[in-house]
Amino acid sequence: MLRKHQTQLRKIARQIARGRKLITDILVYVVPGGGKSAIAAILAAELPGYQIVWVVPRLALRDQGARDFRNPELQALFGQSGEMREASNGDEDNLTRGTRGYITTYQSVVADTALHVREVGKQKTILILDETHHAPEQARSDQDLAPFYEAVRALAAKAAIRVYASGTLTRHDGRRVAFVPHVRTDLVWECVDFNPQPNWAKISYTRATAVQEKAILDITVELFDGRIKYTVERKKKKEEIEFQTFKDVPEAEHSMALYAALRSPLAYQIIDHAIEHWRAHRLEYPAAKLLVIAPQINVAQEYHKYINGTYGLSARIATSDDGPEAQTAILHFKGVASPETDVLVTVGMAYEGLDVRQITHVVLLTHIRSVPWLNQAISRANRVEPTGKKEKGFVFCPADKPMVDALRLIDYIPAFRRAEWAEGVEGVAGGVKRGTVLHFDGNTTTSYAMSLDGKIYIYPGELRKIQQLAKAAGQAGADPIFVKLLLQMGGAPTQQGEVVITQPVLKQQEQKTRRALHQAIITRCTSRQLATQRRRLAKYNKRVEEKYGPRAHMTLEQLEAALNDVINGTLFPKGEVA
Repeated sequence: MLRKHQTQLRKIARQIARGRKLITDILVYVVPGGGKSAIAAILAAELPGYQIVWVVPRLALRDQGARDFRNPELQALFGQSGEMREASNGDEDNLTRGTRGYITTYQSVVADTALHVREVGKQKTILILDETHHAPEQARSDQDLAPFYEAVRALAAKAAIRVYASGTLTRHDGRRVAFVPHVRTDLVWECVDFNPQPNWAKISYTRATAVQEKAILDITVELFDGRIKYTVERKKKKEEIEFQTFKDVPEAEHSMALYAALRSPLAYQIIDHAIEHWRAHRLEYPAAKLLVIAPQINVAQEYHKYINGTYGLSARIATSDDGPEAQTAILHFKGVASPETDVLVTVGMAYEGLDVRQITHVVLLTHIRSVPWLNQAISRANRVEPTGKKEKGFVFCPADKPMVDALRLIDYIPAFRRAEWAEGVEGVAGGVKRGTVLHFDGNTTTSYAMSLDGKIYIYPGELRKIQQLAKAAGQAGADPIFVKLLLQMGGAPTQQGEVVITQPVLKQQEQKTRRALHQAIITRCTSRQLATQRRRLAKYNKRVEEKYGPRAHMTLEQLEAALNDVINGTLFPKGEVA
């Protein structure tokens, strides 16, 4: 059965084939894991008079795309036969060799632009720019990105039809995505424009739709808060710094605090909890796999040593330093090579192209706080597994503010584009203070859980009781969100009747008021200075919570009152500047 975005694309292709519409550009947003790789097969089936040139960012995606194109089941589903050739620049002027087209990488296009431009110019060509967010707009003044932009632009200019496909229509550096239209909203962000335009067709397949169609699985995120302590040297002076929770960390210290936390016992305790949950979950789904994403290669090596030494697991490690051994480790993780391993530790190789459908648990200990990057990393756990036995994905991560903010934004992609946090130590999103961390310590003190759409939230005390209840029932690996819903639906209390079950699905009016409150705060806090804007947002959000409590649990009356306060400017006492 075709998914919604696949049906829409087939309809567009048939309109082109029959000459009913002049369409030269197609924008396709598909949430990671939603079946974007079917684009080439659908277009090949419906538009046989065109050759397909498919450009991807990684070799792993090139290989995966070629395999998917010749998959007999998918060929029968989409009604096409043939092959997509994996082409390299050494093939000179014969890149297709009698196939339906070829698939290559952006790096190959940049290395020999003229070769690919000639190939596209030979006949009518559909150019698929996969993960198109890799191309930034207005890169001509950037010496590193200008060749990339110009090469892709030259290729796009020769194609009869251009398809811009991505699961991430935002960039980590805040720049626009090249070649696609943008619009400025009433908020402070710019977003990819999905409004109708001449000669354009646009498709959006969101996380909510994909979960509803069972194209991907839902994800529960468990966040861990705790104590962070470190010694930092700044201007030849040593400074002892300690925070009891991530909430206490000021913006200027985000980078340093996260750097310390990811190397302290706090990170290892998150790993412990994830492994315990993963092992219990394997009683229900024995094929479950665990992916650990580290902040740096040397830290990944320490995590790897700890996991194997403490738990006796045969975890593999795959980093860019490992060369061919990294690819071998991934093959063992995929079960292609023997012996198969169920645990993989990596750094950046989990971003795109790691399609292992048995991954159920992701330990997200990266230092990156880019929304597009985190969206891709989290989506490693949302893949549907062919047997149907996998029912859920689980993510475990620290509860620092940039992480929490990013998770809240993920479900709204591609609704907006936002500037990312200022870069700090080693690319950590967050702080602006610099220095050298000499010593670090920390430990987890509490955790809480949330569904990725933010509709269901479990507070720390509530989470502990739910976990205890599930463990007592012999279901230690159960999803806490599911347990909460089960209790709410059946009205079943806990053993002591202490778990407070909140309404899991917000009423329509509450949703509208919640969005209106969010937009009103954003509008009030708009500033050309990003630092000023963030400071205002933090102050407004803090004042709302001080007056009305956590926003996730505000009643409709409280939401309406807070909205009136923001609109009328009465949230702060007279004379106090936000």
